[in-house]
Amino acid sequence: MTPPQLDGLAMADLQRLLAQTDAAIAERRVEELKVLADGFARKLAVNGFSVKEGIDALKPYIGKNLRPNLQPRQDQSA
Repeated sequence: MTPPQLDGLAMADLQRLLAQTDAAIAERRVEELKVLADGFARKLAVNGFSVKEGIDALKPYIGKNLRPNLQPRQDQSA
């Protein structure tokens, strides 16, 4: 929906649309994680490693925030 179409909607309708959007995003994330895990498992196997070895190699990363910072730095213009 475009912003002008959203202007006339009741709060309940907006909340319903938000819930649908959140559900679609969550579903997409699950699917993307499955694709990544499948690719990782295949690469491990091709290189002679087991999935358990791959999981063990990832354990040091548990709890670390490896996401790139998407905020522009102070010295960069947006």
